[in-house]
Amino acid sequence: MSKNMLYKIAKKIVSIFWSPDYADDEKQFIEFNKKDWTMPPEDCKEGIYIYAGGTMAYQVIGAAIVGKAMERRYKKRPIVLLAGAEKDSRTKAEIYRSFGIDNFINFREYRPKTIYKVFRQLLHFRTACRTGEDIVNFEFMGRKMGHYLYDGILRCYEGKYTIQNIQELRLFDYMMIAKWFMTAYQLDDCFKTNRIKELIYVDWDHIPQSAAEFIARKHEAILYVVCEGFVIKQNAGESEGYRLFKHFEPIPHDFWTWVDTLSDMEEINHYIEQRQKGTAPKQMDLDAYKDKPVLSKEDLYILFGINNDKKNVVIAAHAFSDLPHWYKGTIYRDYYDWLEKTIEILNKNDRVNVFLKAHPSRRFYGEENAVNELLEHVAHQHIYLLPDYISTASIAGAMDYVVTCCGTMGLEMAGFGLPVFTASEGYWTGYGIEVSSATAEEYREHLMHIDSYAPLDEEKQKIARLLLYYIWNQSIYRWTLCNDIIDFADGVHYPAENQYAVFNAGFRKGRSFREPKYENCLEDMRVR
Repeated sequence: MSKNMLYKIAKKIVSIFWSPDYADDEKQFIEFNKKDWTMPPEDCKEGIYIYAGGTMAYQVIGAAIVGKAMERRYKKRPIVLLAGAEKDSRTKAEIYRSFGIDNFINFREYRPKTIYKVFRQLLHFRTACRTGEDIVNFEFMGRKMGHYLYDGILRCYEGKYTIQNIQELRLFDYMMIAKWFMTAYQLDDCFKTNRIKELIYVDWDHIPQSAAEFIARKHEAILYVVCEGFVIKQNAGESEGYRLFKHFEPIPHDFWTWVDTLSDMEEINHYIEQRQKGTAPKQMDLDAYKDKPVLSKEDLYILFGINNDKKNVVIAAHAFSDLPHWYKGTIYRDYYDWLEKTIEILNKNDRVNVFLKAHPSRRFYGEENAVNELLEHVAHQHIYLLPDYISTASIAGAMDYVVTCCGTMGLEMAGFGLPVFTASEGYWTGYGIEVSSATAEEYREHLMHIDSYAPLDEEKQKIARLLLYYIWNQSIYRWTLCNDIIDFADGVHYPAENQYAVFNAGFRKGRSFREPKYENCLEDMRVR
């Protein structure tokens, strides 16, 4: 009896005694979706890994669609890496099967040798990492990877905002770190065993996904990252930088080609006006603008009792636990450290009024009062916290300068002529519209003389507006059915419980994941 026949018999026995317990919405999705897809053709011989480590339907579906597109174009059979035999993985397998993908590797096998290696790494980590800097600089397999752990720990510590506020790591933290090491070791074995040099993954669950990215780069594999409606390709060996994207990718190379096709700025300027009103399509953090009053400089001065003619600076805070090491070139330890140092510097510049704007989506990270708490223990004399009830559009007319680590507000306000000072590389870095700093000393010098900078000229304002429009209208699009589970009115939100129900409603209306937008997802692939 052949090995293949034995495998089929064993598979059948397992299916009889170990049937997944699916929710009704998942069952319906499988029945709807499987009608549109076929199994790989016989000439598909090579493999390409798929890894979607999270639990969101959005992740699995996105990875499956790209896998089928790769199968069709390159004749490469997708191989799905499943993490364990728990119910979630079994459910995922059936979802993948509904797309005509039936090739799986259960890599989460807890071999004694691997467990021993993970235990040794944990001991080494605990001994070597006493500070936040130690964690960031931690190396594994001869490569830096501590920034992944730093951001993962920070994301799981509500109310701490920076690792320097954490006196001692919890058992939960070590379990999370152990999961990272375990995932890395096991995926490393997969790449060594099967000699596959390509990986499709969805970057959402930070810890397991970052381990997959790390190992793929170690093996100089080509990365295909599924990002909310488009695919980013990073060629083998190109491992510079921490992450591939965040909400959106760095601006692609065809930006200037697109600019050359424009006849006027009417559409772009109209879009900017819509953003300021909170009515623009594909706009995150709408609640920072919509249905809120726009205050003038005089209104703000009355509100805070200010009576001077100084220039006004606004600090645009980030959500502290929102993966501060996602972009490379960050000068400070994390977003909290950056904000603390920025306040300390600007507080010494008595030639300006300084206003602080908390991040509009901070509540999604459990950081509702984080900025208030920071201000309570940082000495300051002229730092004014802008209330949430006023529109962010107030900044364009009331402020003279913007300070941000790498946030979108900088790009938006540059379009109104405000000089922008950054402390990290961001997705809109390198177009000459920001005052960047390579070191903390340079950053301090810029802020201490911030009032000496003139407003941006018309050409730079134009570039900023073009970039903002391009990112949100040309560079980003979202797959139609997936768009149904995104609520832009309340920030970007992915409901975890009812995603399959939403997709099923789309199916009943005659929709399909075989629509041209999905079928052609590789046509618009961004190459990094």
